Amino acid sequence: MQIDLSELVGDDGVVLAGMERGTAARNLFVLDSLDSGADDVVITAPENLEAISPSFVQGFLAGSLRHLGEDGLRSKYRFELNELLLEDIAGGIKRLLMKRKIAGLD
Repeated sequence: MQIDLSELVGDDGVVLAGMERGTAARNLFVLDSLDSGADDVVITAPENLEAISPSFVQGFLAGSLRHLGEDGLRSKYRFELNELLLEDIAGGIKRLLMKRKIAGLD
């Protein structure tokens, strides 16, 4: 299965930002169903995408982290992104993990 983030940014968008937008993207791409499915998921982005905010990542992946755990999320979802966007995704996941630790969930 492949998710192409270009559906969210179009030809002229350069940033994905905001928890609400991340949650909307999660719903658009039915990640709750994908989390439970057998197929791995490849996430790609257009060349013009310059940044993904930690808040977007939190809205987009919080449910997957809760359902799959960190290792499960990292094995289920493969991010085929440039190095800067990979760092953005990693930063958002790190914030999610920190929030879980602070809440006593991990």
